[in-house]
Amino acid sequence: MGPICNWQGICMKRTFIVLFLMVMATVAGMGKDFSSEILQVNSAGFPKIGVMLKVFSKEADELKADNFVISEDATGISSFALAFQKNQHYMVLVVDRSSSIEPAMNEVKRAAASFALSMVGDVSMSVLSFASDIDFTHSFSNDGNSLVEAIKKLRPWGGTALYDALYSACDELQNKAGRADLKTIVCLTDGRDSTPTGQTPMSTHTPEQVKKYAVDKGIRLITVGLGNDIDEAILKDFAGATGGWYLQTTTPEQLSKLYEALSRRMKLERYYQLSYTTPKPERDGTRREIEIASSLKGFKDQGKGYYTAPTMTVHKPEPTEAGTPGKGGKMTVRTVFSDLDIAGPDSVFLTRPITPPPASPVFGLNRASLLGLADAEAQSVIEQARARVSSEHQANYDMQKKYLDEYKQGLERIAQGVEKKAAEPGLKGYEKPRIEYRRQYLQLRQEEVALHLQQAYEEYRIKLQAAMDEMDFYQKTQLSGGDDDTGFFDRNSASATAALNAAEQKYDTLLSQHHEKMSQHFGDSVSSRGAHVEHSTTVVDEEIDLPGTGGDSSGFNPGQLNVPSVSDLKNRLKRSIPSSDDEEADSDAGEATGSDDSDSDAGDVSEPEIPDLKLIEP
Repeated sequence: MGPICNWQGICMKRTFIVLFLMVMATVAGMGKDFSSEILQVNSAGFPKIGVMLKVFSKEADELKADNFVISEDATGISSFALAFQKNQHYMVLVVDRSSSIEPAMNEVKRAAASFALSMVGDVSMSVLSFASDIDFTHSFSNDGNSLVEAIKKLRPWGGTALYDALYSACDELQNKAGRADLKTIVCLTDGRDSTPTGQTPMSTHTPEQVKKYAVDKGIRLITVGLGNDIDEAILKDFAGATGGWYLQTTTPEQLSKLYEALSRRMKLERYYQLSYTTPKPERDGTRREIEIASSLKGFKDQGKGYYTAPTMTVHKPEPTEAGTPGKGGKMTVRTVFSDLDIAGPDSVFLTRPITPPPASPVFGLNRASLLGLADAEAQSVIEQARARVSSEHQANYDMQKKYLDEYKQGLERIAQGVEKKAAEPGLKGYEKPRIEYRRQYLQLRQEEVALHLQQAYEEYRIKLQAAMDEMDFYQKTQLSGGDDDTGFFDRNSASATAALNAAEQKYDTLLSQHHEKMSQHFGDSVSSRGAHVEHSTTVVDEEIDLPGTGGDSSGFNPGQLNVPSVSDLKNRLKRSIPSSDDEEADSDAGEATGSDDSDSDAGDVSEPEIPDLKLIEP
């Protein structure tokens, strides 16, 4: 076979689409036909344990109880409940539109649009595109036509902020999806994280931060590499650590087939909820290993996971009438507040961890948004962007402040109940220490809320200042003819990142000291519950051999899953995405300036007040 030259001018003797399947406890030779993995272990209802299991099989048969064998710490579980589970699935389609991908852009858009059309019946999808900037091209939707229209408008420009794009996609999923929802990112890139001049990295986030965020939040990363100048090790690592897959092709013409195979594979995944009562009901804080063996028509696979049993609470001694600790009398925080009849939502304010919601990403302008505009038009675009960015940053702060204000108000309501109890006539002497206990505990909780509120405000101010400095720079350079802006943005980003890191470190220290102070005053510990999955990962390098169409001997029928045929998709896409011959003619008409955004009516944004903080001295 003679050499074949790819789109980057590199000749190869043979071109393969390589699919690296990252599967859990893969049985040699069977990973592509049948696999199972534990996605989540829920021990919140201990001693009842719930396990979510994902099963992939070419066979269309639904699995029943006799297809599974469960064990906990090597003890077989003879009785368990099984239910087919249809979870809401949110997916972010991440597309590289850096300048290096321009020769392949039409094929990239065709493949992405085809994939979107084939998946929207099963997932709610959003589109995020990236280059030097990051753009949420389309919000979550099940409207395939609307998603295709958004993909059509992608234009290559700039560098490759890959890690920032993936981190932002994780943010988008975390803000949209619930804890039990499925969360997936499918990311296509043709290069390494780098600036337009080739300097690495360009992103402010690191691969370790992206991987940790995805793993912690249960987000699966499926990475697709195009060409030969990619960071294969990092893309593989993202996929392997999160239970996803890494796919690669050296030719853009193969992208549509690759995405088609990925779509078919994902549509054959099924989810099951298995629940049982642990044979070890002791609350001893030990790690419990779970294994589930799945089998179907000769195929077998095994998933592993674990949870941590809850612990017994360590109580603070209860004061006696004499004011000294009783030998056998101990109480929890909830016990000491029990006679106040705290029920419903207010009960969570006593012990639930305080975790303000993460800020949504805010994106400003890029130089391409101003190209070709007259000074007056550029001024208008910049001012609209300034108002929008300021409003979005304040909305993030307001969201976090609302969460913390709810905590503050809940604690105030509980405090009112404490004072009402303290004012009751005939209060016995031994009850007075308990009243003081409540006051001290509530004040410490209010101090914790105040720390979180102060941190949210400081981070808001840092991000807003950096964003406004960007707008000032654009206004100055655009109206004066413009200069090379790379140096400014690098300095501005580095300064903001350093300030945010310093603030995070400061409040991590303050909150750690505060938690230590609470631990010294009160002996209660929060019961630990785990929901963990152990990934025993095997990498299988092979040519794509996923369920095919037509004469597949396995009997797989894509029509049963409502998968559009290749010809259907091609005909539909030809009407939607211009060919390379039509691209130049339509490029001007297809450009989106963004100047007609509804943000033009944003108006002035009022400055939030600095939170009034009152902290207890250690």
